[in-house]
Amino acid sequence: MDNRTAIEQEFPIFYELIISYLINLDDRKRFEYIFREVDKQIFVELRQLLNENLAIKDRIFTYSISEILKVIEN
Repeated sequence: MDNRTAIEQEFPIFYELIISYLINLDDRKRFEYIFREVDKQIFVELRQLLNENLAIKDRIFTYSISEILKVIEN
């Protein structure tokens, strides 16, 4: 979360994929049930960030990991 702005600027496609996966993972099973030892405030802040980016959740990503890595390498 500390580096999200830099990641979003440098790697916008990768950033959207990360946000999309995090939203879907949290929808499946809340993070605090999986990571019980982690301060719950972190998940509150993460959900605020994810809620700001809900439009990303419904996008259909057709990128393969190898395509993303090619973009990142260039």
